[in-house]
Amino acid sequence: MKIVYVRWRDATTLDDWHEPDVLTGEGMECESVGFLTAEDDDFIALSRDCTPEGPIRATVQIPTSWIIERRALTKEGEKDED
Repeated sequence: MKIVYVRWRDATTLDDWHEPDVLTGEGMECESVGFLTAEDDDFIALSRDCTPEGPIRATVQIPTSWIIERRALTKEGEKDED
């Protein structure tokens, strides 16, 4: 399974009382690293943990339109497949 780094913009929530002028629509910039466990034209899925038998857990699904940067990573001693 490929390991990837993704820099992406996430949605945010303001739960406390605030003035409307603090709303910018910018969201929060995030960075994630994980096993690339699924992808199509609309999203990618990164999982923190996977087993040799197949089950995965701690998976984040990121819409591709939210991705700012994406890079394949390699384990030490492995060649990049891209």
